[in-house]
Amino acid sequence: MRNKIFISYSHKDIKFRQRLETHLKAMTPDASFWSDESIEAGDDWSVQIH
Repeated sequence: MRNKIFISYSHKDIKFRQRLETHLKAMTPDASFWSDESIEAGDDWSVQIH
């Protein structure tokens, strides 16, 4: 089973989120990460988040 990790963060702290994700990937290589950066213009953001 693949672990899913969601990190809630302020956009002003994006560099910290990226560093945290790098460290977590090293500890849990089978995990998948999702952030709002995956939402593209025109996407239904509520659908993407759920």
